Amino acid sequence: MLGRTIVGIQAFSPVGCSPDNTGEYAGSLFWTIDIALLFSWRVAIWLVPYYCTLLLEAGNADGEEKGNRRPERLSGLRALAIRVR
Repeated sequence: MLGRTIVGIQAFSPVGCSPDNTGEYAGSLFWTIDIALLFSWRVAIWLVPYYCTLLLEAGNADGEEKGNRRPERLSGLRALAIRVR
């Protein structure tokens, strides 16, 4: 996945780094694609496994689920953000 991201960035780099009018016109497009590709790679590699570990927490030996206070805190934070705006 990182290899494809690097190839995609290299494919757009001649357009974005061109010193003539094309580079001036499409330079911001190059940087937007560059940042989006790197950000998507980071999300896929880091955030997805992190959220999976949060959602798939193991229960106790008795078969009871562990108390997860994280959703309660997030809903409280969301309510505070809506109230304060």
